[in-house]
Amino acid sequence: MAGGPLAIPALLILPVIFAIFIGIGFTRENIIEDDVYEIWASEKSDYYQDAKYARSVGYKAGASSLLAIATSRDGENLMTASRLEEIRARMESMENVTVSSSY
Repeated sequence: MAGGPLAIPALLILPVIFAIFIGIGFTRENIIEDDVYEIWASEKSDYYQDAKYARSVGYKAGASSLLAIATSRDGENLMTASRLEEIRARMESMENVTVSSSY
C-alpha cells in the first residue's frame, strides 16, 4: 500500500478536524479590512502614526467634525502666536464659503 497503515485514518480524520477549525472561525481569511491605512501604509509612515493617534483620542468622522493634524514645513514650533493666527485665518477663509447661483 502506498501510504502505509495510517493513510486511511488520516484521510478520514484530518478533513473533519479542519472542518471543525473552519467552523469555529480558526482562520482569518474572511476578514475584510475597512481602513485603507491598515492595508497600504507602512507602520513607520507619518500617515499611519497620525491615523493611530487619531483613533487613540477618539476621532469620529462625521459631517460636522474636523480633525486637523499639522506639522510645520520648517520643523519649527507651530504653537507660537503668529503661526496660530495664520492657521486661524486660513481655517476661517476655508469655512466662509459663499455659493451663488448663476441661473
